[in-house]
Amino acid sequence: MHALVKDNAVIKWSSDYASFDPSVGVKPGFRWVPVEDETVGTPGPLTSATTETIVEQNRVVRRTTHAAVAVDVQKMAVKNEARRRILARYPEWKQTNMVARGVELQEIWRQAGAWTAEEQAEANALAMAWGWIKAVRAASELLELMSPIPVDYAADVRWPA
Repeated sequence: MHALVKDNAVIKWSSDYASFDPSVGVKPGFRWVPVEDETVGTPGPLTSATTETIVEQNRVVRRTTHAAVAVDVQKMAVKNEARRRILARYPEWKQTNMVARGVELQEIWRQAGAWTAEEQAEANALAMAWGWIKAVRAASELLELMSPIPVDYAADVRWPA
């Protein structure tokens, strides 16, 4: 990659330097210089990137700087990961059905004072599902309290199985 520079400003970028008329590079005030890409910081889901162009005498540097995003944006990323995990296992339609069945089971208990073995198994399954959802929420809250929030916040090891 090369850049045509005049008065410390990039006039044109070229990935095919040979395709340009080389006489352009010798006109007074113009020069072709190589372009170097430079990265500062590590890109990731909790960083934002800004790019600046620095024109030097014998080169142009395109510097991309990766910096941490604001804390509230990082926390929202963790919340979104928790939501993604919950919905992957229990989509909203399934959660609605689970709540409805839980209400039915409570009414059965209220009227009969006991459940059948199948109803008890259903109640246990609903309790386990709710326990897992609460565990995901707790993991999210712990991650949100970390400073800084780890860049691997979405790694499976940080969440309940």
